[in-house]
Amino acid sequence: MEFEQDPGSLVLGDGEWHGQLVADAMGKAMCHARWKVYTELGRLFSGRGTSMRYRKPSLNTLLGITKAKKKIKKDLGIYKVTKVINAPQNAKRRLKRAAGYESGLMRFFRALARLFKS
Repeated sequence: MEFEQDPGSLVLGDGEWHGQLVADAMGKAMCHARWKVYTELGRLFSGRGTSMRYRKPSLNTLLGITKAKKKIKKDLGIYKVTKVINAPQNAKRRLKRAAGYESGLMRFFRALARLFKS
């Protein structure tokens, strides 16, 4: 099934109309449109400009205090200092994550161990 001269036509090389292909494309477009609506609703009700949140934002976030503090710290260069200070802990965390320490199964086993710890 190849297109004739005009690839934009709705007729395939053997004369069949490719309505199913168009319907599939429209279905994907409709699914994408629904996803965009849900995302926009999440932005509307989340109090932030990003995606949906699982909990309500704090009062500091709503008032813009958190954003102001982050800007001040960035302007002062505090993050460059903490980046160096936190490097060993971050490397340890990345190593554990790569080894599977934070996988769902390992979390389950650690929770079981806490239950039976005496």
